[in-house]
Amino acid sequence: MDLGLRQSDVADRIGVGTSTVNYWEKNRFNPEVQYVPKVVAFLGYDPFEPPPASFPLQLRAARVAAGLTRRQLATRLGVHPGHGCRMGARGRTAA
Repeated sequence: MDLGLRQSDVADRIGVGTSTVNYWEKNRFNPEVQYVPKVVAFLGYDPFEPPPASFPLQLRAARVAAGLTRRQLATRLGVHPGHGCRMGARGRTAA
């Protein structure tokens, strides 16, 4: 991910020192548990979990990471939320 941010910018957003971000990037150690929620929020996904295996689960994970409800996602995609489209609902789609 290239956002044009310096390590100091990322460190400020997460609440750690620049050297800590450097160590994370070089895989010298993983974030302490107290920083995991901020890392996940910054990245927009959970780098500590394997990606979902199916498209419905991937869609749900992306929706949740973006902080969207199913209705909000449907609106952004231009589909009617009640039209049988269960995007990301328990990993299933409508038949």
